[in-house]
Amino acid sequence: LGHGATGTVVASGSDNLSVPLGSRVTQPISFTAPSSGSQVYLTLSTVKGSSTIFNDTVEYFTLGSPTTSIDDTDSSIVYSGSWGHASGEAGPYDGTNSYSSTAGDTATLTFTGTAVAFHGVTAPDHGIIAISLDGGPETLVDEYSATRTGDVDLWNSGALAYGSHSIRVRVTGTKNSQSTGYYGTIDRYVISIPPVISLRAHANNDIVTADNAGASPLIANRTAIGQWEQFDLISNPDGSVSFRAHANNDIVTADNAGASPLIANRT
Repeated sequence: LGHGATGTVVASGSDNLSVPLGSRVTQPISFTAPSSGSQVYLTLSTVKGSSTIFNDTVEYFTLGSPTTSIDDTDSSIVYSGSWGHASGEAGPYDGTNSYSSTAGDTATLTFTGTAVAFHGVTAPDHGIIAISLDGGPETLVDEYSATRTGDVDLWNSGALAYGSHSIRVRVTGTKNSQSTGYYGTIDRYVISIPPVISLRAHANNDIVTADNAGASPLIANRTAIGQWEQFDLISNPDGSVSFRAHANNDIVTADNAGASPLIANRT
């Protein structure tokens, strides 16, 4: 571990890239974060012949959870109609699921994130539900299966712009010919959220902070990571990324067309 890093290395790996003299090449790097780790260092070692010319740590991350689960029992889900709520079952997520066989019953969840996956319970007496996102067109999802199975990933929104979204589940009162019933179920929602990162400046090896709770410009003058030194890494639809400061929950901007220092003051 270098560049001020401390702690035990829980996982490591390497990849070689040959660069012909006078040329320029790129090499994508991907990794799966170890479950017990909290920091990742990507180090570049330049070797000529058998001698290392220099080493440089090119990126530094503080890892955050990419997803969060919202169980069917969560109070943020608005149920409309005659839904029932079961608990103590081994198959579903956290042992619970919500169910209805009444056509027109709905459940709506408003969330903040970049994607959502819907998990339900499938069974021989389950029917077809309709899922819509942000008031858009419905997608029909068949919850029938020959054997009862919990926590089944049935629908995914795909990538969304970061922000507030809503997902609605509607019981249609329809089924396929094999099913013996019309039940629709909700087990959980899996929300994709931006990873949390911290930035270390190569200029002085200090950590970037949204100083003064975000009211002051970003500056690299910290040696430890707290709330002001953490940022959400938001992937934008155009392929670019943005930083949201945990200090004030605002977006970092290159203010005044880049003529002013970076500051977190945009919504």
